[in-house]
Amino acid sequence: MATSGFYGKLANAQSQRNRSLVEILVQWLFARWRSDPLTSASVDDLVDDTVEKVLEIMDETRADADAFLQEALEAEGKKFPKDVSPARDGSYPRKNILPEDVWERPIKEYRVARNNGDSHQEAMLKTLSRVRQLADADVRMANRERAARVYEAAAPQGVIGYRRIIHPELSKTGTCGLCLVAADRLYSTNQLYPLHDNCKCETLPVTKTSDPGLKLNREDLDYIYRVAGGNTASKLSNTRIAEYVSGERGPTLARRVQKSKSGLTPKDEKYALSGEDADRASYVHTPKEEAIDARDELAALRRKRAKPRRTRTSVLEDRIAYWERQAKAYAS
Repeated sequence: MATSGFYGKLANAQSQRNRSLVEILVQWLFARWRSDPLTSASVDDLVDDTVEKVLEIMDETRADADAFLQEALEAEGKKFPKDVSPARDGSYPRKNILPEDVWERPIKEYRVARNNGDSHQEAMLKTLSRVRQLADADVRMANRERAARVYEAAAPQGVIGYRRIIHPELSKTGTCGLCLVAADRLYSTNQLYPLHDNCKCETLPVTKTSDPGLKLNREDLDYIYRVAGGNTASKLSNTRIAEYVSGERGPTLARRVQKSKSGLTPKDEKYALSGEDADRASYVHTPKEEAIDARDELAALRRKRAKPRRTRTSVLEDRIAYWERQAKAYAS
C-alpha cells in the first residue's frame, strides 16, 4: 500500500497491535469455550469468565490507543492531555447493555444450532465464529471511543477534529468500499466515527495547521484505484452507504439497500435510533452521563446475578466515584 512515511508507519503499527489484541482475546476465548460443556449449570461461570477477560482486553486496547495517540499528537507539537479519563477503567464500549448479555449470544446460537440438528462440533464452529465477531467488534469500539475521548481532551491545544485512516488492504473480501467512501470525512473531536463489521480503520488528529490523514488516505486511494482500474475502481468509488446510529454500537456504516426507503435492512432499521437519542449515542458521553451509565450498569448487574463477582462490582463502583467527581468539577 501507499501508506509510507512517519504517519503511515505509525498507523500501520497501531493497526497491527489492534489485530494482535483481537487474536489474543480470540485464542483465549476459543480455549475457554471449547473446554466448557455449555450446560445450564456451567454457562454463568463461562460468561463471567469471558466478560472478565474481555474487559481486561478493553483496558489494554485503550492503553495502546493512548500510546499511539501520544505519538501522533506529539508529531503535531501537541501534548497528550493530562485530564483525559483513565484508560484502564474496566468500561465496556457497547451502550445500554450489559457485557454479560452480549456474551450470552453465542450460547444462544449454539443451542439453536443443536436444536436444528447440528452435531456438537458443527454447533461449536458456528458459536466460535460468533465469538470472534463479537471480540473483533468490541476491540474496535473500545479503540474508537478512546480516540474520541483523547481528541476531545486535546481540543484546547488546537486539535479541531480527526480523520479515519483506511486500511483496505486488510479486508479479506477485497477493498472495502464503505471505508473508501467515508475516507474524506472529518469528525469533530468528541464524535464517534461510524464503524462497520470488520472495520480496520485507525484515526489521526486534525489541527488548525495540519491534516496528515488527508494526505495518507489520498495516497492509498490513488493506489487502490490505479491497481483496481476500470469498472472495479468505478464500482468502489460509487459504493452507496447508509449510516445510522445503533443504541448499542453507536454510529454504524452499512451498504445501502436499494429497495429500502431508509437504505437499511429491516434488522438495522429495528435498532436504529433517531432524534436526541441518536445524537446522544453519536458522541462520547459527558461526565454526568458516564456516571449515570455506570450506576445503571451496576444496578442491572445486581438484578442479573444474585452474587456478582466482587472484581466486577468494585470496578463499577470506582467508575461511578470517578465520574461523579468529574461531573462536579465540570459543573463548577
